[in-house]
Amino acid sequence: MSAPQDAPTVLTQDRGKLALLNLIGVVFVALGVWLIKDVAGDRAMFIGLLSVGFFGFCLAIGIVAIIRPARLTIEPSGLAFSSVFRARRWAWAELQDIQLTRQYSNDVISIQTRTASGVAGRLQAGVGVFNNGGIPGGWPVSTQELYGLLVDAKARWDTQRHDAPT
Repeated sequence: MSAPQDAPTVLTQDRGKLALLNLIGVVFVALGVWLIKDVAGDRAMFIGLLSVGFFGFCLAIGIVAIIRPARLTIEPSGLAFSSVFRARRWAWAELQDIQLTRQYSNDVISIQTRTASGVAGRLQAGVGVFNNGGIPGGWPVSTQELYGLLVDAKARWDTQRHDAPT
């Protein structure tokens, strides 16, 4: 039995990848503790404290991200993204163009939005949420599959006619 055509697609970031990033944070915190305890000198103490502080903070955020991973919802009303610190929703009519581009060795989904004046702008809602107009990674599907899902959903559910800006 297949899902209804208008059923939302909900993607949640992979907890395994998040756990691996947290493991790297644990290693750097442990190295910082080792520097503080076993290496003599003010410089080693300073670097150790910086390491423990910075990577400890990153580790705390990472643990919260494992408990509440980012979520991307593709539904008839539009596209929704939520993460530890942000939640944002866009109607399909707000999204002008969805492109698959290559940055260095990675495929990235880039999204152009419409503004009230009709001029396209980058889809940005802050660091970690479509930063620089791209969708962050870590989803259980490949970038190419996610691009296909977004393009198909926009074609199916964006029923408003949009003329190109003149």
